[in-house]
Amino acid sequence: MIKEMKLIDNLKNNKLEYLFYLFVFLLPWQTRWIIKDSYFEYGRISLYGFDIILIILLVFLLFKTGKINNKLFFYGSLALVFFSFLSVFWAANKLVSVYWGVRMLLGFGLFWRSEEHTSELQSH
Repeated sequence: MIKEMKLIDNLKNNKLEYLFYLFVFLLPWQTRWIIKDSYFEYGRISLYGFDIILIILLVFLLFKTGKINNKLFFYGSLALVFFSFLSVFWAANKLVSVYWGVRMLLGFGLFWRSEEHTSELQSH
């Protein structure tokens, strides 16, 4: 029974690792689906292929919480993401503001999880 649980955990960890490698592999191609077009790039709302993988990766990793190593940096970064969402109230185009706030949140999640993973590797 214990062996089976270890095997399941090992498979789960390998899936997450392969998903992360797929994310890094797809990053340079920038394949995207344009949801709302605009006359300038910043106003264009797109869903990139690696965004989907990053969202899946972060959802799986959300349940694998660990300790926060650098709390000041973590909460400072979280405050930056929070203020980016506050900009929706004074933005001319609220949908674009929400879109870029979500992109900052995804970037924060990727950085936080990769920093936590790096500290785990250093402790072993």
